[in-house]
Amino acid sequence: GGAPTSTILAASGYEQLVALASGAIACLLGFALAGAWPPFLALAVSLAVIAVAVAVRPRFLGRPLQRLLARRGVELSTLLRGRLLAVVVAVNALGWVATGAAAWTLVASLTNEDVPDLAWLVAVYAFAWMLGFLVPLFPGGLGLRDGTLVVFLATRFGAGAATGLALALRLANTLGEL
Repeated sequence: GGAPTSTILAASGYEQLVALASGAIACLLGFALAGAWPPFLALAVSLAVIAVAVAVRPRFLGRPLQRLLARRGVELSTLLRGRLLAVVVAVNALGWVATGAAAWTLVASLTNEDVPDLAWLVAVYAFAWMLGFLVPLFPGGLGLRDGTLVVFLATRFGAGAATGLALALRLANTLGEL
């Protein structure tokens, strides 16, 4: 029994795309709501991810990609319409509010200093997560995601405290996944 391979591949691909696109939106909106311009790399990565999400719509590049994959022996029977994909990305992007609130709560509980703006922390956390997700050399973004967080948090707390906060966030995230 079970689902056909084509359905599993399509679902897995869309799961990854939705996760990345919602992270990109959370990153850009977070910086905008915080009144900060995103760093160039965050802007470039986010816009590239959003462009890919727009491009895979059936009416744009989705059908040609589906035919190309079929010629290579990979059948994708299901393509989401652009509107449906947008709704799924938007709903998933709302999840970043909860993720950011959890990160903000942990940072606030571990420091005596002014806690950064929630929107800024969502943006930074989403950007760090996207980098860790996109670079396949490090399992789970290990090191890259944490290093990115340290760089951003160090501007508020100093390098030592930022390192401790990034490690605490990694630990909480790992325990949550278990």
